[in-house]
Amino acid sequence: MGCLLAGSAWGQSVDLVLPDTVLRINSSPELRDLLAERLAQAGSRGQLGLSYRLHDMVLEAASSPRLKVRFHVLGMPVPPPDTVIVSDGDGAEWPQLAAFLRGADPSANGYLFSAGQPAWQVRTKRYFGHRSGYGVLYNLTDVSRQTVQVLAAYEQPRTGPGGIVGQVTLDLPNLLGSLRYLRVHWRRLSPLTQSIHLLYAEPRLPLLPLGAQVELRQDLRDTLYVQRAGTVQLTSPPGQLWGTAVGIGLRELTILPAGAIQGMVPVRYRHLSLVLSRQAFDQPFNPTQGFRVKLALEGGTVDTGESQNPGALGRGELDIAWARSRSRITLAQNLYAMLLAGLDYKPQLPEYGRFGGSASLRGYREDQFLEPWGLVSQTELRYRTSETTRVHLLLDAGLLPGRRVLSAVGMGLLFGAGRNLVQLDLAWNRDDNFRTGKVHLRLINTISGGRSTKK
Repeated sequence: MGCLLAGSAWGQSVDLVLPDTVLRINSSPELRDLLAERLAQAGSRGQLGLSYRLHDMVLEAASSPRLKVRFHVLGMPVPPPDTVIVSDGDGAEWPQLAAFLRGADPSANGYLFSAGQPAWQVRTKRYFGHRSGYGVLYNLTDVSRQTVQVLAAYEQPRTGPGGIVGQVTLDLPNLLGSLRYLRVHWRRLSPLTQSIHLLYAEPRLPLLPLGAQVELRQDLRDTLYVQRAGTVQLTSPPGQLWGTAVGIGLRELTILPAGAIQGMVPVRYRHLSLVLSRQAFDQPFNPTQGFRVKLALEGGTVDTGESQNPGALGRGELDIAWARSRSRITLAQNLYAMLLAGLDYKPQLPEYGRFGGSASLRGYREDQFLEPWGLVSQTELRYRTSETTRVHLLLDAGLLPGRRVLSAVGMGLLFGAGRNLVQLDLAWNRDDNFRTGKVHLRLINTISGGRSTKK
Protein backbone atom coordinates (compact mmCIF):
# COMPACT_ATOMS: atom_id res chain seq x y z
CA MET A 1 0.00 0.00 0.00
CA GLY A 2 1.31 3.44 -0.86
CA CYS A 3 0.55 6.39 1.40
CA LEU A 4 0.86 10.15 1.33
CA LEU A 5 1.06 12.30 4.41
CA ALA A 6 0.34 16.00 3.90
CA GLY A 7 0.49 18.83 6.39
CA SER A 8 0.65 22.61 6.51
CA ALA A 9 2.86 23.18 9.57
CA TRP A 10 5.38 20.51 10.37
CA GLY A 11 6.92 21.99 13.52
CA GLN A 12 10.41 20.81 14.38
CA SER A 13 11.79 18.55 11.67
CA VAL A 14 14.94 17.58 9.88
CA ASP A 15 16.02 19.29 6.66
CA LEU A 16 14.46 16.58 4.49
CA VAL A 17 10.96 17.39 5.75
CA LEU A 18 9.94 20.86 4.57
CA PRO A 19 6.75 22.85 5.21
CA ASP A 20 3.85 22.07 2.82
CA THR A 21 5.64 18.94 1.63
CA VAL A 22 3.93 15.71 0.65
CA LEU A 23 5.96 12.58 1.14
CA ARG A 24 5.51 9.52 -1.02
CA ILE A 25 6.19 6.30 0.94
CA ASN A 26 6.21 3.18 -1.24
CA SER A 27 7.66 0.48 1.01
CA SER A 28 7.95 1.25 4.69
CA PRO A 29 6.52 -1.51 6.92
CA GLU A 30 7.23 0.54 10.05
CA LEU A 31 5.35 3.58 8.75
CA ARG A 32 2.47 1.36 7.64
CA ASP A 33 2.27 -0.33 11.03
CA LEU A 34 2.45 2.98 12.84
CA LEU A 35 -0.36 4.45 10.75
CA ALA A 36 -2.46 1.33 11.34
CA GLU A 37 -1.91 1.70 15.09
CA ARG A 38 -2.92 5.35 15.05
CA LEU A 39 -5.99 4.68 12.91
CA ALA A 40 -7.02 1.84 15.24
CA GLN A 41 -7.41 4.55 17.88
CA ALA A 42 -9.60 6.63 15.54
CA GLY A 43 -12.60 8.42 16.89
CA SER A 44 -15.44 10.31 15.24
CA ARG A 45 -15.25 13.90 14.06
CA GLY A 46 -16.95 14.88 17.28
CA GLN A 47 -14.01 13.46 19.25
CA LEU A 48 -11.21 15.41 17.70
CA GLY A 49 -7.75 14.96 19.07
CA LEU A 50 -4.07 15.51 18.76
CA SER A 51 -2.61 15.20 15.28
CA TYR A 52 0.43 13.04 14.75
CA ARG A 53 3.02 14.67 12.51
CA LEU A 54 6.12 13.19 10.97
CA HIS A 55 9.10 14.28 13.09
CA ASP A 56 11.99 12.64 11.30
CA MET A 57 12.98 9.67 9.17
CA VAL A 58 16.26 7.86 9.77
CA LEU A 59 17.71 5.35 7.33
CA GLU A 60 18.87 2.34 9.34
CA ALA A 61 21.65 1.45 6.89
CA ALA A 62 22.89 2.79 3.59
CA SER A 63 22.03 -0.49 1.89
CA SER A 64 18.59 -0.87 3.50
CA PRO A 65 15.33 0.83 2.52
CA ARG A 66 14.00 0.43 6.08
CA LEU A 67 13.29 3.67 7.89
CA LYS A 68 12.83 4.58 11.50
CA VAL A 69 9.87 6.98 11.60
CA ARG A 70 9.04 9.12 14.63
CA PHE A 71 5.94 11.24 15.16
CA HIS A 72 5.26 14.07 17.54
CA VAL A 73 2.03 15.72 18.65
CA LEU A 74 0.80 19.14 17.55
CA GLY A 75 -2.32 20.99 18.59
CA MET A 76 -3.86 22.39 15.39
CA PRO A 77 -6.91 24.56 14.67
CA VAL A 78 -10.08 22.86 13.43
CA PRO A 79 -11.01 23.03 10.57
CA PRO A 80 -9.29 22.48 8.18
CA PRO A 81 -7.78 19.13 9.09
CA ASP A 82 -4.12 19.47 9.92
CA THR A 83 -3.25 16.09 8.39
CA VAL A 84 -4.57 14.52 5.20
CA ILE A 85 -3.64 10.97 4.23
CA VAL A 86 -4.46 9.66 0.75
CA SER A 87 -4.04 5.89 0.57
CA ASP A 88 -4.28 2.95 -1.83
CA GLY A 89 -3.11 4.77 -4.90
CA ASP A 90 -0.34 5.47 -7.34
CA GLY A 91 0.66 8.33 -9.65
CA ALA A 92 2.68 11.52 -9.43
CA GLU A 93 -0.43 13.69 -8.97
CA TRP A 94 -1.21 12.55 -5.42
CA PRO A 95 0.34 15.67 -3.81
CA GLN A 96 -2.13 17.78 -5.77
CA LEU A 97 -5.01 15.57 -4.62
CA ALA A 98 -3.92 15.89 -1.01
CA ALA A 99 -3.87 19.68 -1.39
CA PHE A 100 -7.42 19.67 -2.78
CA LEU A 101 -8.69 17.43 -0.04
CA ARG A 102 -7.39 19.83 2.62
CA GLY A 103 -9.83 22.48 1.40
CA ALA A 104 -12.62 20.25 0.10
CA ASP A 105 -14.78 17.99 2.22
CA PRO A 106 -16.20 15.29 -0.07
CA SER A 107 -18.29 12.63 1.61
CA ALA A 108 -17.72 8.89 1.45
CA ASN A 109 -18.91 7.54 -1.93
CA GLY A 110 -18.84 11.12 -3.22
CA TYR A 111 -16.92 12.36 -6.26
CA LEU A 112 -14.36 14.95 -7.23
CA PHE A 113 -15.40 16.31 -10.61
CA SER A 114 -13.26 17.58 -13.45
CA ALA A 115 -15.22 20.13 -15.54
CA GLY A 116 -18.47 18.34 -14.70
CA GLN A 117 -17.10 14.82 -15.25
CA PRO A 118 -16.47 12.41 -12.33
CA ALA A 119 -12.69 11.97 -11.94
CA TRP A 120 -12.07 10.53 -8.45
CA GLN A 121 -14.43 8.72 -6.09
CA VAL A 122 -14.03 8.74 -2.32
CA ARG A 123 -14.42 5.08 -1.35
CA THR A 124 -13.95 5.57 2.37
CA LYS A 125 -13.28 8.49 4.68
CA ARG A 126 -12.07 8.17 8.28
CA TYR A 127 -11.21 10.72 10.96
CA PHE A 128 -8.52 10.19 13.56
CA GLY A 129 -7.19 12.11 16.55
CA HIS A 130 -8.58 13.56 19.78
CA ARG A 131 -8.54 16.75 21.91
CA SER A 132 -7.52 19.76 19.77
CA GLY A 133 -6.53 18.45 16.33
CA TYR A 134 -7.51 15.83 13.81
CA GLY A 135 -6.68 14.29 10.47
CA VAL A 136 -8.59 12.59 7.67
CA LEU A 137 -7.80 9.38 5.83
CA TYR A 138 -9.19 9.17 2.28
CA ASN A 139 -9.26 6.07 0.12
CA LEU A 140 -9.66 7.23 -3.51
CA THR A 141 -10.32 5.48 -6.80
CA ASP A 142 -9.72 7.00 -10.23
CA VAL A 143 -13.07 6.71 -12.06
CA SER A 144 -12.25 8.99 -14.99
CA ARG A 145 -12.85 7.78 -18.53
CA GLN A 146 -10.83 9.23 -21.40
CA THR A 147 -13.16 8.71 -24.35
CA VAL A 148 -13.80 9.42 -28.00
CA GLN A 149 -17.50 9.88 -28.77
CA VAL A 150 -18.87 9.82 -32.29
CA LEU A 151 -22.44 10.86 -33.13
CA ALA A 152 -23.66 10.18 -36.66
CA ALA A 153 -26.93 10.53 -38.55
CA TYR A 154 -28.09 10.24 -42.15
CA GLU A 155 -29.02 13.66 -43.52
CA GLN A 156 -31.37 13.97 -46.52
CA PRO A 157 -31.44 17.57 -47.81
CA ARG A 158 -34.39 18.95 -49.75
CA THR A 159 -32.36 18.81 -52.94
CA GLY A 160 -29.39 16.64 -53.90
CA PRO A 161 -28.07 13.40 -52.46
CA GLY A 162 -28.02 12.63 -48.75
CA GLY A 163 -25.00 11.86 -46.61
CA ILE A 164 -23.67 11.15 -43.15
CA VAL A 165 -23.37 14.08 -40.75
CA GLY A 166 -22.29 14.13 -37.13
CA GLN A 167 -19.70 15.09 -34.57
CA VAL A 168 -16.63 13.82 -32.73
CA THR A 169 -15.90 14.61 -29.08
CA LEU A 170 -12.62 13.87 -27.30
CA ASP A 171 -12.90 13.93 -23.48
CA LEU A 172 -9.60 13.69 -21.56
CA PRO A 173 -10.04 14.03 -17.78
CA ASN A 174 -6.95 13.43 -15.59
CA LEU A 175 -4.70 13.24 -18.69
CA LEU A 176 -2.60 16.33 -17.92
CA GLY A 177 -2.74 15.86 -14.14
CA SER A 178 -5.31 15.04 -11.49
CA LEU A 179 -8.58 16.91 -11.99
CA ARG A 180 -7.30 18.72 -15.07
CA TYR A 181 -9.61 18.36 -18.04
CA LEU A 182 -9.26 18.77 -21.82
CA ARG A 183 -12.12 18.56 -24.32
CA VAL A 184 -12.11 18.80 -28.12
CA HIS A 185 -15.43 18.86 -29.95
CA TRP A 186 -15.80 18.91 -33.76
CA ARG A 187 -19.17 19.04 -35.53
CA ARG A 188 -19.89 18.72 -39.26
CA LEU A 189 -23.30 19.12 -40.86
CA SER A 190 -22.06 19.68 -44.42
CA PRO A 191 -18.73 20.44 -46.12
CA LEU A 192 -19.33 24.16 -45.43
CA THR A 193 -21.08 23.89 -42.04
CA GLN A 194 -18.64 22.99 -39.29
CA SER A 195 -17.76 23.98 -35.75
CA ILE A 196 -14.93 23.30 -33.32
CA HIS A 197 -14.92 23.77 -29.55
CA LEU A 198 -11.85 23.55 -27.28
CA LEU A 199 -12.04 23.55 -23.48
CA TYR A 200 -9.32 23.30 -20.83
CA ALA A 201 -10.02 23.28 -17.09
CA GLU A 202 -7.33 23.87 -14.44
CA PRO A 203 -8.73 22.81 -11.05
CA ARG A 204 -6.69 25.15 -8.86
CA LEU A 205 -4.64 28.25 -9.56
CA PRO A 206 -1.34 28.88 -7.71
CA LEU A 207 -1.90 30.45 -4.29
CA LEU A 208 -5.67 30.72 -4.87
CA PRO A 209 -8.52 28.42 -3.77
CA LEU A 210 -10.02 28.78 -7.26
CA GLY A 211 -9.76 26.99 -10.58
CA ALA A 212 -9.87 28.34 -14.13
CA GLN A 213 -11.49 27.32 -17.39
CA VAL A 214 -10.73 28.51 -20.93
CA GLU A 215 -13.00 27.93 -23.94
CA LEU A 216 -12.44 28.68 -27.62
CA ARG A 217 -15.05 28.21 -30.36
CA GLN A 218 -15.32 28.70 -34.10
CA ASP A 219 -18.47 28.17 -36.19
CA LEU A 220 -18.69 28.24 -39.98
CA ARG A 221 -22.17 28.00 -41.51
CA ASP A 222 -22.45 27.52 -45.24
CA THR A 223 -21.60 30.81 -47.01
CA LEU A 224 -23.37 32.95 -44.39
CA TYR A 225 -20.99 33.68 -41.53
CA VAL A 226 -17.94 32.78 -39.44
CA GLN A 227 -18.26 33.15 -35.68
CA ARG A 228 -15.31 33.05 -33.24
CA ALA A 229 -15.60 33.20 -29.46
CA GLY A 230 -13.42 32.93 -26.37
CA THR A 231 -14.29 32.74 -22.66
CA VAL A 232 -12.17 32.76 -19.49
CA GLN A 233 -13.82 31.73 -16.21
CA LEU A 234 -12.83 31.35 -12.58
CA THR A 235 -14.29 28.16 -11.10
CA SER A 236 -14.93 26.76 -7.65
CA PRO A 237 -12.44 24.06 -6.57
CA PRO A 238 -13.33 20.35 -6.72
CA GLY A 239 -15.22 18.77 -3.86
CA GLN A 240 -17.91 21.46 -3.63
CA LEU A 241 -21.57 20.45 -3.61
CA TRP A 242 -22.31 22.97 -6.37
CA GLY A 243 -19.88 23.91 -9.11
CA THR A 244 -19.65 27.63 -9.88
CA ALA A 245 -18.00 29.50 -12.75
CA VAL A 246 -17.83 33.26 -13.31
CA GLY A 247 -16.09 34.76 -16.33
CA ILE A 248 -15.75 37.16 -19.21
CA GLY A 249 -15.92 36.50 -22.93
CA LEU A 250 -15.67 37.99 -26.40
CA ARG A 251 -17.46 36.88 -29.57
CA GLU A 252 -16.92 38.24 -33.07
CA LEU A 253 -19.26 37.56 -35.96
CA THR A 254 -17.94 37.95 -39.51
CA ILE A 255 -20.58 38.06 -42.25
CA LEU A 256 -19.90 36.43 -45.61
CA PRO A 257 -21.43 37.75 -48.87
CA ALA A 258 -24.49 35.46 -48.77
CA GLY A 259 -25.16 36.51 -45.17
CA ALA A 260 -24.94 40.20 -46.05
CA ILE A 261 -27.54 39.66 -48.78
CA GLN A 262 -29.86 38.20 -46.12
CA GLY A 263 -29.44 41.29 -43.95
CA MET A 264 -27.04 40.00 -41.28
CA VAL A 265 -24.48 42.45 -39.88
CA PRO A 266 -21.08 41.88 -38.20
CA VAL A 267 -21.09 41.99 -34.40
CA ARG A 268 -18.64 42.24 -31.52
CA TYR A 269 -20.17 40.93 -28.29
CA ARG A 270 -18.50 41.39 -24.89
CA HIS A 271 -20.19 39.56 -22.06
CA LEU A 272 -20.12 38.29 -18.48
CA SER A 273 -21.14 34.72 -17.65
CA LEU A 274 -22.29 32.73 -14.63
CA VAL A 275 -22.68 28.94 -14.48
CA LEU A 276 -24.09 26.90 -11.58
CA SER A 277 -24.04 23.12 -11.81
CA ARG A 278 -24.45 19.97 -9.75
CA GLN A 279 -23.85 16.38 -10.83
CA ALA A 280 -25.16 13.45 -8.77
CA PHE A 281 -25.59 10.53 -11.20
CA ASP A 282 -24.28 7.16 -10.06
CA GLN A 283 -22.56 6.59 -13.45
CA PRO A 284 -22.04 8.73 -16.56
CA PHE A 285 -23.37 6.67 -19.51
CA ASN A 286 -26.13 4.44 -18.12
CA PRO A 287 -27.23 6.00 -14.81
CA THR A 288 -29.78 4.25 -12.63
CA GLN A 289 -30.21 6.93 -9.96
CA GLY A 290 -29.40 10.58 -9.44
CA PHE A 291 -29.75 13.92 -11.16
CA ARG A 292 -27.88 16.70 -12.97
CA VAL A 293 -28.64 20.44 -12.93
CA LYS A 294 -26.93 23.19 -14.90
CA LEU A 295 -27.91 26.86 -15.15
CA ALA A 296 -25.90 29.09 -17.52
CA LEU A 297 -26.46 32.85 -17.80
CA GLU A 298 -24.60 35.43 -19.86
CA GLY A 299 -25.17 39.03 -20.85
CA GLY A 300 -23.27 41.94 -22.32
CA THR A 301 -23.00 44.69 -24.89
CA VAL A 302 -23.34 44.27 -28.65
CA ASP A 303 -21.44 46.57 -31.01
CA THR A 304 -22.48 46.48 -34.67
CA GLY A 305 -20.50 49.57 -35.66
CA GLU A 306 -23.69 51.25 -36.85
CA SER A 307 -24.48 53.20 -33.67
CA GLN A 308 -22.55 54.95 -30.91
CA ASN A 309 -24.91 53.42 -28.35
CA PRO A 310 -24.36 49.66 -28.27
CA GLY A 311 -27.23 47.31 -27.66
CA ALA A 312 -27.40 44.49 -25.15
CA LEU A 313 -27.88 40.77 -25.48
CA GLY A 314 -28.71 38.18 -22.84
CA ARG A 315 -28.92 34.39 -22.93
CA GLY A 316 -30.08 31.81 -20.41
CA GLU A 317 -29.96 28.00 -20.49
CA LEU A 318 -31.33 25.48 -18.00
CA ASP A 319 -30.56 21.76 -18.25
CA ILE A 320 -32.14 19.31 -15.80
CA ALA A 321 -31.84 15.52 -15.95
CA TRP A 322 -32.78 12.76 -13.53
CA ALA A 323 -33.10 8.96 -13.38
CA ARG A 324 -35.04 6.66 -11.06
CA SER A 325 -35.00 2.87 -11.04
CA ARG A 326 -36.88 -0.10 -9.69
CA SER A 327 -35.30 -3.48 -10.25
CA ARG A 328 -34.01 -3.38 -13.87
CA ILE A 329 -36.45 -0.69 -15.04
CA THR A 330 -35.21 2.93 -15.22
CA LEU A 331 -37.19 6.04 -16.07
CA ALA A 332 -34.87 8.80 -17.33
CA GLN A 333 -35.90 12.38 -18.10
CA ASN A 334 -34.02 15.37 -19.52
CA LEU A 335 -35.40 18.92 -19.81
CA TYR A 336 -33.61 21.71 -21.66
CA ALA A 337 -34.79 25.33 -21.90
CA MET A 338 -33.10 28.21 -23.71
CA LEU A 339 -34.00 31.91 -24.04
CA LEU A 340 -32.28 34.67 -26.05
CA ALA A 341 -33.28 38.33 -25.69
CA GLY A 342 -31.89 41.66 -26.96
CA LEU A 343 -32.21 45.29 -25.91
CA ASP A 344 -31.84 47.82 -28.75
CA TYR A 345 -30.55 44.87 -30.74
CA LYS A 346 -32.39 42.15 -32.65
CA PRO A 347 -30.72 38.73 -32.22
CA GLN A 348 -29.45 37.23 -35.47
CA LEU A 349 -29.44 33.71 -36.85
CA PRO A 350 -25.89 32.81 -35.60
CA GLU A 351 -26.98 33.52 -32.01
CA TYR A 352 -30.09 31.35 -32.11
CA GLY A 353 -30.38 28.07 -30.28
CA ARG A 354 -30.03 24.86 -32.32
CA PHE A 355 -32.71 22.20 -32.01
CA GLY A 356 -33.19 18.86 -33.69
CA GLY A 357 -31.14 15.70 -33.98
CA SER A 358 -29.44 13.26 -31.65
CA ALA A 359 -28.64 15.80 -28.92
CA SER A 360 -32.13 17.32 -28.58
CA LEU A 361 -35.01 16.13 -30.78
CA ARG A 362 -34.41 12.66 -32.16
CA GLY A 363 -36.47 11.86 -35.23
CA TYR A 364 -35.63 15.29 -36.72
CA ARG A 365 -32.62 16.39 -38.76
CA GLU A 366 -29.51 17.73 -37.01
CA ASP A 367 -29.99 21.46 -36.26
CA GLN A 368 -33.22 21.44 -38.24
CA PHE A 369 -34.56 24.37 -36.20
CA LEU A 370 -32.72 27.62 -35.32
CA GLU A 371 -34.82 29.63 -32.85
CA PRO A 372 -34.39 32.40 -30.21
CA TRP A 373 -36.04 30.23 -27.54
CA GLY A 374 -37.13 26.68 -27.05
CA LEU A 375 -38.09 23.95 -24.58
CA VAL A 376 -37.16 20.32 -25.20
CA SER A 377 -38.06 17.18 -23.26
CA GLN A 378 -36.46 13.75 -23.70
CA THR A 379 -37.93 10.73 -21.92
CA GLU A 380 -36.65 7.15 -21.95
CA LEU A 381 -38.07 4.01 -20.38
CA ARG A 382 -35.09 1.68 -20.06
CA TYR A 383 -34.60 -2.00 -19.33
CA ARG A 384 -31.05 -2.57 -18.14
CA THR A 385 -29.48 -5.77 -19.42
CA SER A 386 -26.23 -5.06 -17.52
CA GLU A 387 -24.50 -2.21 -15.71
CA THR A 388 -23.56 -0.51 -19.00
CA THR A 389 -26.13 -1.86 -21.52
CA ARG A 390 -29.86 -1.43 -22.04
CA VAL A 391 -32.81 -1.31 -24.43
CA HIS A 392 -35.21 1.64 -24.28
CA LEU A 393 -38.31 3.31 -25.63
CA LEU A 394 -38.04 7.05 -26.25
CA LEU A 395 -40.34 10.05 -26.46
CA ASP A 396 -38.89 13.43 -27.45
CA ALA A 397 -40.97 16.63 -27.53
CA GLY A 398 -40.21 20.28 -28.20
CA LEU A 399 -41.93 23.65 -27.97
CA LEU A 400 -40.52 26.29 -30.35
CA PRO A 401 -41.84 29.74 -31.36
CA GLY A 402 -44.49 29.78 -34.08
CA ARG A 403 -44.80 26.00 -34.29
CA ARG A 404 -47.09 23.35 -32.95
CA VAL A 405 -45.61 20.96 -30.44
CA LEU A 406 -42.87 18.86 -32.05
CA SER A 407 -42.75 15.23 -31.02
CA ALA A 408 -41.07 11.97 -31.95
CA VAL A 409 -41.26 8.39 -30.72
CA GLY A 410 -38.84 5.56 -31.17
CA MET A 411 -36.71 2.83 -29.68
CA GLY A 412 -33.05 2.24 -29.08
CA LEU A 413 -30.37 0.19 -27.41
CA LEU A 414 -27.02 0.69 -25.71
CA PHE A 415 -24.61 -2.24 -25.94
CA GLY A 416 -20.95 -2.98 -25.46
CA ALA A 417 -18.43 -3.98 -28.12
CA GLY A 418 -14.99 -4.52 -26.61
CA ARG A 419 -13.85 -1.20 -25.17
CA ASN A 420 -16.73 0.56 -26.95
CA LEU A 421 -20.29 1.46 -26.07
CA VAL A 422 -22.70 1.84 -28.99
CA GLN A 423 -26.07 3.60 -28.72
CA LEU A 424 -28.46 3.22 -31.65
CA ASP A 425 -31.74 5.16 -31.75
CA LEU A 426 -34.48 4.94 -34.40
CA ALA A 427 -37.21 7.60 -34.16
CA TRP A 428 -40.19 8.83 -36.17
CA ASN A 429 -41.44 12.43 -35.93
CA ARG A 430 -44.95 13.84 -35.97
CA ASP A 431 -44.29 16.26 -38.86
CA ASP A 432 -43.66 13.26 -41.16
CA ASN A 433 -46.80 11.57 -39.82
CA PHE A 434 -44.45 8.99 -38.25
CA ARG A 435 -43.69 7.49 -41.68
CA THR A 436 -39.95 8.11 -42.19
CA GLY A 437 -37.57 7.01 -39.47
CA LYS A 438 -34.34 8.80 -38.57
CA VAL A 439 -31.32 6.82 -37.37
CA HIS A 440 -29.01 8.31 -34.74
CA LEU A 441 -25.79 6.46 -33.89
CA ARG A 442 -23.53 7.19 -30.92
CA LEU A 443 -20.19 5.42 -30.44
CA ILE A 444 -18.20 5.81 -27.21
CA ASN A 445 -14.65 4.43 -27.24
CA THR A 446 -12.78 4.33 -23.93
CA ILE A 447 -9.19 5.27 -24.68
CA SER A 448 -8.18 4.86 -21.06
CA GLY A 449 -10.18 4.13 -17.94
CA GLY A 450 -9.45 5.02 -14.36
CA ARG A 451 -6.24 3.60 -12.98
CA SER A 452 -6.39 0.53 -10.80
CA THR A 453 -5.35 1.73 -7.36
CA LYS A 454 -5.26 -1.49 -5.41
CA LYS A 455 -1.85 -2.89 -4.59
